[in-house]
Amino acid sequence: MTEQNAESIQQHRARRFRHEQSGLAASLEGLLGTASGALEFVTLERADALAAEYQLSHRSAADVNATVEAAWPQDEIERAVNYIHALIAHVGGRPAWLIVQLTEPQAVALTCEIVLDNPLGFATLADNEVCLLDRELPAGLCFKRHMHDHEPLLTDYTWELTVWGEPWASAATRALRG
Repeated sequence: MTEQNAESIQQHRARRFRHEQSGLAASLEGLLGTASGALEFVTLERADALAAEYQLSHRSAADVNATVEAAWPQDEIERAVNYIHALIAHVGGRPAWLIVQLTEPQAVALTCEIVLDNPLGFATLADNEVCLLDRELPAGLCFKRHMHDHEPLLTDYTWELTVWGEPWASAATRALRG
């Protein structure tokens, strides 16, 4: 790839990133109202790095079976949301990065309780997925919907939550116990 091609690709990514960030900001304003004006968005380079850190942290925890996982069928989504609310009651308002995987990754600094108070609303930002990375510790959370095709015209959905790192995993375990 020539230097000119590389520069052109980077400029295209930067334009797409700014456009997607603008759309994300509008969506967050819809979810949070005026509180969204105080959110900290990051640059493309920082978003790339945070998305990579999120993936590495999640994969590393999964590799050593250090995750807490739970799943619910679509018709039990209320149970899933209640569980997430119990989890946040245990973990508290930790500083986190909301990682939103659009065409280009986006990252927004906030507290986890802002997101987890309305997990389904935040899941609409990125194709039914919520990704949080703790800003201080190698920990995070992934809440996403999976589609299962059983036959033509027969599809069902499940919601899956994966939590890793401390204090997140301990909070998730306590929430599972009730």
